[in-house]
This record gives sequence, structure tokens and C-alpha cells, in this order.
Amino acid sequence: MDDKSSDPAAIKKRRKKVDDNSKVVDNSATVQGLPLHILYEILVRISSVRSVVSSKIVHPTWLDLINDSQFIKAYNEKLKSSICPLLVVRGYKNDIYHQTMYLLESNNSFDQFTSKIKFHMPNMRLSPRPCVIPRSPYQVQDFVVSSCEGLVAWTLSYNYYPIIVCNPITGEYIMVDDAQIAPNCKLSPRCVFIGIGFNHQNNHFELLRLIRSIALDNGRISIRWFTDVCTLGVEPLNWVNTGVAFRSFIGDFFLGEITQVININSVIYWMHEGKRSICYFDFEKRVFKVVRIIHMSGDSGTLSTVGGLGEDRGLFCVSLISYHDDRVEIWSMKNNGNKGDVIWTRCYHIVTNFSKLEAISIFPKVRYSFIKYLENGKVLLQYLNDLFVVYDPSLGVETCRFRVIEDASVSLYGKKLVLHKPSLIPLREALKCNNIQVFKGSTDI
Repeated sequence: MDDKSSDPAAIKKRRKKVDDNSKVVDNSATVQGLPLHILYEILVRISSVRSVVSSKIVHPTWLDLINDSQFIKAYNEKLKSSICPLLVVRGYKNDIYHQTMYLLESNNSFDQFTSKIKFHMPNMRLSPRPCVIPRSPYQVQDFVVSSCEGLVAWTLSYNYYPIIVCNPITGEYIMVDDAQIAPNCKLSPRCVFIGIGFNHQNNHFELLRLIRSIALDNGRISIRWFTDVCTLGVEPLNWVNTGVAFRSFIGDFFLGEITQVININSVIYWMHEGKRSICYFDFEKRVFKVVRIIHMSGDSGTLSTVGGLGEDRGLFCVSLISYHDDRVEIWSMKNNGNKGDVIWTRCYHIVTNFSKLEAISIFPKVRYSFIKYLENGKVLLQYLNDLFVVYDPSLGVETCRFRVIEDASVSLYGKKLVLHKPSLIPLREALKCNNIQVFKGSTDI
């Protein structure tokens, strides 16, 4: 017999090991054992949406708490002032479009990204409706995407494709039919979807589109564009004509690609490719206008171009770029009361260093779209596609640059950026409609 087995010290050590393994864990000493009101205060103070959503898998108590309506309401109040870049990447293969969204989060100074939420949107097959003139897949590649109060709406730009409204955080989405045409637009109809907005008067989300009708006006061909609005959450779900938006005897002003869409309060702004004008629609007043963009300081407008759209502390703004002398200016726009005109104010003058290749259009033009004003006095700008810049206006220098997507297989020409306010509110609750069919997408947290 082994002497170690009968050694009193060895026996005492074995008993201690058994006793330690049989101890019951005291939950009060762990995070799971925290009182609910303490856990609530901890979670509601987490700035990263990704961290909050991923915390659901920690414990069933955490899941119930994060899904609680009171917690969602409190956390959404905190997110009201939070604007995140939402990069939408499009792919196309075998007559099928597929989209992926990247919601980007960072610290307050945007020195580095802290997290990235990836949402795979449903695929869309290229199949034009019989009422529309067929186009080749290469002519229907344009897509439009917009964001408002936590929801994102996107579709192919023309030809009555279904509109997908989704919440990238919850992974839910619905599909809205875009085929209904108003009676006064039956002749040569053409549809251009603009985006989603929120009407504070009826407290509902609404979709906006433009419908073209061609008619004879005193012997001349007249092109008329009508604004159509679809109120989500109101049964039945119909498009309602709100009046004539634009008349033209030549050309199709609204058939250029929609480069960017911005939502501020109840007003949606957008710009068409090749046009030096901004279109906007007020969902509450049902007012549509086209506004000419101001010229750059000391420029007749022939040597500068519009880089991108953005929002600076509640005001709509545009970036103007002059490639021949490396200048970029950010201008904000606000309505001048009841006079109907607008006031432009220069906010920032950015010192740049464009390369000759950028100046002669061999490479895609930079944008310098204004994204957000940072807490440290710096500003976050979109430089080009998924490349972002943090700029310090006081010093007149860029403090850092960073790229979001490192995958070389992703096309540089299939990306669009929108400004997004994340929301944890379930889609049915946000749309105030329990009868609508909601689908579940794929979200990578």
C-alpha cells in the first residue's frame, strides 16, 4: 500500500479539494446576481448599441431587461442625439441584387472605431413590371437608400421595385409595393423613389416618391412630376398624390441618379447626379421645392463641384470642392421664415491636398461629406466611399483617416452612405401596426 494514501496531510488536501468543488456559487457576488435596478442603470449607460444588443446572450435576465419596453424607451432617448455613419454596399450577380449595411460606432472623438454592426438585407431579383419599359440590368443598377429615426428604406431607383423598410439593429424588415399609380399619371408613367421620413403631425413614418406623367399642353409636350406619399401603419396601405411638384417642357430633371438623401426633422433632402440643385420635401406641410446650391467663395460656380450632403447640428449642409486650388467649403442652409427663400452660411473652410489624378478625374472624386460635429470641436467627414477623415477646424489639419471595409472584393462603386440614428424599437411598434407582415433578416453583432 502507498504510504502517501495514508498520509494525514495528503488526506486533508484531498478533502479540501472535494469541498471546494462541491461549493454552491453565490450569485449575489456575480453580475447576474445584481439587483435589477442596478443592472438597468448599468446597461442604459452603455454608449455602444452593439454592446447592448450582444449583452442579451449573457443571461436570460439580461435578455428580458433589454427587451423590456421601458428599457428600450429610455435607451432610445439616449440615442436621439447619436448619429452614426451607415454604409450600404451593393452587389449584383445573376440578376439578383444583394445589399449589406455596416453601422459604424466609435468613441466621442472618433479616434478609432469601437464596433461595427453588419446587417444583410434581403436579395432582390431583377424583374421589371409589365407596365414599365424594360431596361437592361446595367441601366437599373442605381439604388436609393435613406434613414429616418432608426429605420432605413431602400430600393432600386426606378421601375416600381418593392421598397424594403428595415431596422438594422433588430434585423426586421417589411416590403412595400410600389406598383400603384395615380389615375392622373397613367400616360407614360415613371416612378422615382426618394426615401423615408417622419411626419410629427400624424406621428407616422411616410415614404416619398415622384411620379412622371407626359401630357400635351397647348400643343407642346409637357412633363409633370407629382409627389406621392405612402403613410406606413395606416390601413389600407396606399400611395396618395399630394400635388404637382415640377413642370418641364424639355428633359427629365429627376431621372438622374440620386446621389445622397438626408433627413432632418420632418424634411427630406436629396440631390440628383449632375444637377447643381437640392430638392426637398416637407412631410408635414406637403411642400416640395428645388433650391439652387450657392457658389463657392470667389467662384462663379464653373470651377467647383458639389461633394456631398450632410447635417451640422440640425442644419442641412453641402460640401463644395474646388480641385484646381485644393479648396473645400462646408455651407449650411436654413429657410428664411415665410419668405420662401433660403439663407446659405459658410461653416468650414478645409485645407486639402488633392492629387493630380483626383483633379483630372482618373480616380473617383472625393466627397468631404459632413457627417457629424464631434464633442472635441473636430468634425467627421466622408472622404471617399468607405474612407473617413477627422478634421480639426481650429488647426486646419486632418488628425486621422481610417477605412471601414478592408475587403478588396467589395466594389468601390457600389456604396452609399446615410446618416443613421440607431433604435432598439421593434419594427411593428415603430410603424404602429400589428397586422403588417414582418420578416427577419441576418445581423452580425
